[in-house]
Amino acid sequence: MTPIKVNITYTPEDLQKSYMLHFNKKLPLRSRRTLFISIILILLGVFLYYVDVFNGEMNWLCWFFMGYGVALIFYYFIRLYTMGKRFFKKLPEFSNNFTYVFSEEGISVTGVKLSSNLKWNHFRSALITNELVLLYPNEIRFNIFPKKYFIDNQYEQFVQLVKKNIPDWK
Repeated sequence: MTPIKVNITYTPEDLQKSYMLHFNKKLPLRSRRTLFISIILILLGVFLYYVDVFNGEMNWLCWFFMGYGVALIFYYFIRLYTMGKRFFKKLPEFSNNFTYVFSEEGISVTGVKLSSNLKWNHFRSALITNELVLLYPNEIRFNIFPKKYFIDNQYEQFVQLVKKNIPDWK
């Protein structure tokens, strides 16, 4: 198989898609913890409201729980849908151009301040979709390879290479 050469300049949208995929597939409960807590707070506030109404008194605590739960829901969704832009601002090196060469031996990457050769056994697992591939050297970190940067049938060849060399792919 001939090596596949791809030039990638990441965008905030690339990071957004990859982090959404990562959190939904790899950390489904952990990524929704804030949402679960907010729903519990709202339900607790509703319960306290009905207990207070039944007893004929009014307590500010029920309104606090409901308001805080609603605020957490807004916080969760704002954080979720701005994640790519926030990470892109924190990691300015992502705006540089990277040249990747995928071969049977591994992945060679060259950037402005970086040059590295990674063997396939460096990666523990992979997530493969129709739009991007995430390669994981450990459970948290991942490398992003969006389909839009591949030309012709390079993406399909890359996916076959990943499936062949990384045993734990989904």
